[in-house]
Amino acid sequence: MPTDPPARPLRLCFVCDELPPAPGGGIGSYTHTLGKCLRELGHEVLAVGLYPRRFDWDPAGPRVEAVPLPARGGRRALHERLVALHQRHPLDLVEWPSYQGPFLRAIPGVTDIIRLHSWLPPAPDRRLSPAAWLMQWRRRRALQLIPNWSAPSRWALEQSQAGAGCTPKRAAVIPNPVDVRRFHPPPDGVRRAPGVLFVGAFAEHKGAFALARALSFVLKEFPAARARFIGRDPEGNGAERIREILGEQLAARVEIRGQMDINNVAGEMQRARIVAMPGTRETFGLAWAEAMASGAAVIGSTAAAGPETVTDGEAGLLVPPESEDALISALRRLLADDTLCERLGRRGRELAVERYALEKVAGQTLEYYRRCLGD
Repeated sequence: MPTDPPARPLRLCFVCDELPPAPGGGIGSYTHTLGKCLRELGHEVLAVGLYPRRFDWDPAGPRVEAVPLPARGGRRALHERLVALHQRHPLDLVEWPSYQGPFLRAIPGVTDIIRLHSWLPPAPDRRLSPAAWLMQWRRRRALQLIPNWSAPSRWALEQSQAGAGCTPKRAAVIPNPVDVRRFHPPPDGVRRAPGVLFVGAFAEHKGAFALARALSFVLKEFPAARARFIGRDPEGNGAERIREILGEQLAARVEIRGQMDINNVAGEMQRARIVAMPGTRETFGLAWAEAMASGAAVIGSTAAAGPETVTDGEAGLLVPPESEDALISALRRLLADDTLCERLGRRGRELAVERYALEKVAGQTLEYYRRCLGD
């Protein structure tokens, strides 16, 4: 990591309600990983978010400005904190997640960027609840107001342009970063466990239940294989649904765990031979990229950003999300062929280092930030 200070250090702020170690998902990991690297490169990095309580933040990561979660007016509270920070010490740039919706009004002297962490339907669905409809409208309005968009994939950029009905003034496709020093293959001579690992929310769009249905057939054919499901259970009944799909006969061979911190996830991926997450609307698929960096064979999806993140046949196997037969076939193929798993894993590691390594992504991000700032 370079130690020389940059010619002009930037004062950067990420709006993020999911920063680790608070419970959260990929947006928190993105903010923490990228923010920590940008600090090491000599820039000042803050993260502002709404949190129900205080957490023991990583002192090496972004400096956290935790806004207590109010009963109402959360976006106003965020805006007030940003105004106060800018008045105390001017901010150069604020990066907003696309799901946050537009802020109340621009802060003079601050450059705003939208990071497209989520996709946007072409038009708000009137069948949604009033609150959900309003959120979609806010997200669309934010894209129309802010001229700078950063996307983790070409798919996310194109979907957002279609959904918002506009084209940004400045856009960049920059993948989510992966710390390839933390996510890496096991040492030589250490064998991976025969089986399948799922990392992600226990939800339909992540492919958790489709994978469970496929495993209910495949595990019976491979007696030595095991499976592990790790992640959040957003609806509270996902783990139970997985157990019901697999049935009592396979219960002893499938372990279901809650969300883990990044170091434990890295350890799980280092031990896994196959990481399967056939998600249907990933704007990037951080679990895919981390599994590639770990040297595991990946099973991903042909939908959304799957083909951009995982090169089919090189780093893993992609399956159509509507075809459980294709998922069963991919599982059988990898469980029966250790040599294929090793080949896909080696190539996946090479591609992850080439495309998603933290230092490379940080450099691309800073180049885009300076372009937006007119430097």
